[in-house]
Amino acid sequence: MYSIGKLAEVSGIDPYTLRYYEKIGLLPKPSRKKNGYRDYGEQDLTRLEFIQQARAIGLTLLLIKHLLDLKEKKREPCALVRKIFSDKAMQLKQQMEMLRTMKEELRAFPLSTDAHEVPENACPCPESHLSVLKKSARS
Repeated sequence: MYSIGKLAEVSGIDPYTLRYYEKIGLLPKPSRKKNGYRDYGEQDLTRLEFIQQARAIGLTLLLIKHLLDLKEKKREPCALVRKIFSDKAMQLKQQMEMLRTMKEELRAFPLSTDAHEVPENACPCPESHLSVLKKSARS
């Protein structure tokens, strides 16, 4: 059994975040000790590990809660999870392409270690070099 402080230490999640997860239903309300302190179990730690893994791949708390709710209702969300992962993989692929393009543009950018090498009237930052940055700002 874990106090909130111990669960925070073991999981690496701040106690305020744990209380928030409880408030929004990501974590079930734990039993309480006689002194009123929260008393978490191994199943709460396992649930937090799932939440952390889901957050790490970019799932929202709302979506994570939905998946956990389905699981609690004994409805396996396999088809939904496959769709989510497929969509996330496509999104990551697009982000990687955008980052690759940005990397190429940055490498093509004329970098100089000596400010005297660049004429005053030559802007080292033409519009064409900012095209990818503008696209990413809109995303």
